[in-house]
Amino acid sequence: MPSVADEDRRQLPRELLSTKHDRTRVIHRIKGRLAGCGMRLGLPGDVEAQLDEGRQWDGAPLPAALRARLKREWQKGQHLTEPIGSLEAERRGALRTSEARVMEQVRQ
Repeated sequence: MPSVADEDRRQLPRELLSTKHDRTRVIHRIKGRLAGCGMRLGLPGDVEAQLDEGRQWDGAPLPAALRARLKREWQKGQHLTEPIGSLEAERRGALRTSEARVMEQVRQ
């Protein structure tokens, strides 16, 4: 059974992994909905503009309700990106400053 300190040390990596998985699920959900319409999304770039200008497989614009839903999903993904950056920075700081024997092994 892990000690309280060991369990506490595991929380940051667990939260980081969970947040990254959540963001990936959001992106996959968006791509899946677009694939059903015959559209692909280029994630580098202005996603909301791509959704506004996007066309279905038959050339028709994306339905307004779907476009609004996809924009909300995209905003959810964007809200997850900021915590990922701060969690990664916190993890790097912990790796540099921790004196725990286990962290020494991680640094090597």
